[in-house]
Amino acid sequence: MSATILSDNAHIRRSALYLDYGVHIMNALIMNALIRPLLAGCFLLLAACSAGEPPENHVWKAQTDALEKARGVEQMLQDAAEEKRRAMERQSQ
Repeated sequence: MSATILSDNAHIRRSALYLDYGVHIMNALIMNALIRPLLAGCFLLLAACSAGEPPENHVWKAQTDALEKARGVEQMLQDAAEEKRRAMERQSQ
């Protein structure tokens, strides 16, 4: 009789353990179902709040204009040097 009672108690403990795992699984599924849409909503909110195009007159406008002008001058110098090199090659031939 005591063996039957022990086996019944073991069955009850095993059932409680499975029930406990089931509760944890359900909690995980519920949290997963809540977190994913929440994260997606936060991402969309941040993406929608972007500034868009940068303003035309910014703090470093003078510096960026000077850099662009310097790049143009550098390209002109490189083109002139290349043309001079070609002219020297034509004269040497």
